[in-house]
Amino acid sequence: MANELSIKLNQKITADLIQKFNGNQEDIEKFVHHCIEQSLAESINTDPPTPESLEDYLKSGSKGSRAYGLKGQGW
Repeated sequence: MANELSIKLNQKITADLIQKFNGNQEDIEKFVHHCIEQSLAESINTDPPTPESLEDYLKSGSKGSRAYGLKGQGW
């Protein structure tokens, strides 16, 4: 089932679409649908970087003169 959505486009975008698709309304709709679908797929599939676990963070520290083993365990 298709839903309708009305959007307002500026004159340049409208003219460019009409020129690109020779005024074919069906092709313009397919193009807009494809662009929106692709943009949504990219934004949904972009997972935020997973935060480093506390254990990984503690193990990543460089060992200095006061660090005995893991980061944060020095005197």
